[in-house]
Amino acid sequence: MRGLVVLLHQQGRVKALCYRCATLHLVIRRLSGGKGVHIHRVKAENFRVFGSADNGEHLDLYLNNGLNVLVGENDAGKSSIVDAIRFALLTTTNEYLRIEDGDFHVTGSTRADELTIEIELRGLSKDQQAALLDWLTLEAGTEPYLVVNLKARLRRDNTASRSQMPQVRVCAGRGGTGPELGSAARDLIRATYLKPLRDAVSELRPKKGSRLSQVLRARKDIKNEAINRFDKKNPDAPPNTLVEVMAQAQHRVNQSKAIADVRDRLNDEYLSNLSFDSSPLKSNIQMASELSLSQILERLELVLDPPHGVQEGYACERGLGYNNVLFMAAELLLLGSGLELALLLIEEPEAHLHPQLQARVLEMLSTRAEKDAIQIILSTHSPNIASSASVENLIIVCKGKTFRLVKGETKLEPGDYEFLSRFLDVTKANLFFARGVAMVEGAAEELLLPAIAAACGRSFTKNGISVVNVGTVGLFRYARILQRENGESVPVPVACITDRDIVPDDVGYVLGRLDKEKGNVPLPKGKKQHLNRKTSDF
Repeated sequence: MRGLVVLLHQQGRVKALCYRCATLHLVIRRLSGGKGVHIHRVKAENFRVFGSADNGEHLDLYLNNGLNVLVGENDAGKSSIVDAIRFALLTTTNEYLRIEDGDFHVTGSTRADELTIEIELRGLSKDQQAALLDWLTLEAGTEPYLVVNLKARLRRDNTASRSQMPQVRVCAGRGGTGPELGSAARDLIRATYLKPLRDAVSELRPKKGSRLSQVLRARKDIKNEAINRFDKKNPDAPPNTLVEVMAQAQHRVNQSKAIADVRDRLNDEYLSNLSFDSSPLKSNIQMASELSLSQILERLELVLDPPHGVQEGYACERGLGYNNVLFMAAELLLLGSGLELALLLIEEPEAHLHPQLQARVLEMLSTRAEKDAIQIILSTHSPNIASSASVENLIIVCKGKTFRLVKGETKLEPGDYEFLSRFLDVTKANLFFARGVAMVEGAAEELLLPAIAAACGRSFTKNGISVVNVGTVGLFRYARILQRENGESVPVPVACITDRDIVPDDVGYVLGRLDKEKGNVPLPKGKKQHLNRKTSDF
């Protein structure tokens, strides 16, 4: 333990500390996020839609290092996966998160007594391994990694009291067998979370601890901007830092005749009459209570320039969609800087975005995930997002079950992945959100089948059935998306409906196999001919 403290102290990362059991309470200059750190595995038992491991209803999901896109219908468990990560790791916005009674899984009329969430973090940098040494899991043949285990237990006492909230304990190690994680350790592994239907305009406004100020503080050269050599005797000298700019502006404000007049009248005519001799009251008008770099950064606002046709400098409100794009870009910039754990959780990135912009946003997220080694976990209901993502980045969530579409876990062949990257468009991506799928070859079936079903009292719409027109005979390239290599059944029934395309026997101008056999008709040289053309041939 002391060796770790000495190591961190020598690296200049510890300002104050104390020893207590196995927990280091550190006042830490924030360690870099450590590019490559990612959630390797998420497990949850008796948490919301996910049930007990005894009957296989729990969550046990491996994630890609980069982009992960959770797709599926409402109430399938997508948000529960995101929330499980939030509860275990907490978030950079320090939002209030608390396990409540409603988070415990219910089967019939029985609510589970205990729930467990377990997050496995891999790819920790050497700095992070040093800071988290007491909580790491060490295994031969692999780099040390961190397991965060959250256990919550219901209180069965019916007494109305705040103390009746579930008991929650967060420990390290598989099954929570390690020491309890302290607040300093959890600060190093917080995730960045963008909630659904977020108010991007509000998030981008100047305020204490604003995300923009955090983005700016992530720059290595920002500390130089705190230097203040402003000289009131030479106020017109060009300022060299942000604080000097503010100091010069403050000086000029004080020299303004209108400002000085209001200040002097307030002091002379009012405050002086309310003062005691031993404690005079005197006011000043200034732009900031103190000329600190922090306050300057927190007063800056991130805004979009006016659209084409509006003169620069004129106030012009931009739409929610573009402000959401700006907000996501700022978060990616902060995560890419390495100031925070490179883990981004987004629910419904398509909020307020038109379809073409949704595709552009997904492209941006995918590019930054790869280039800046950021792990992104997003949930979506948008076929535009689903069709824009690589098939291997998709995770189908259906009835509390998860199905990754990575190679080796589906019946898709290598050529199928290449095919789907070109031809899996928005209309076909509906299959990721359906309760049942009817795959057909063309537009005629796409129009006819729903009409027949409605006439039979079995409306496709009411039953959540999607008709996927693949526009070709290659239905099985799409059907294999929902087939598992291990034989597990995806709870989405699929019907592949092909055209019959068979000529009736009484058509004389078309020859079938039997016609050719009877007439000894030779096949054209070097060319295969379709022989099964008539009903009798089959």
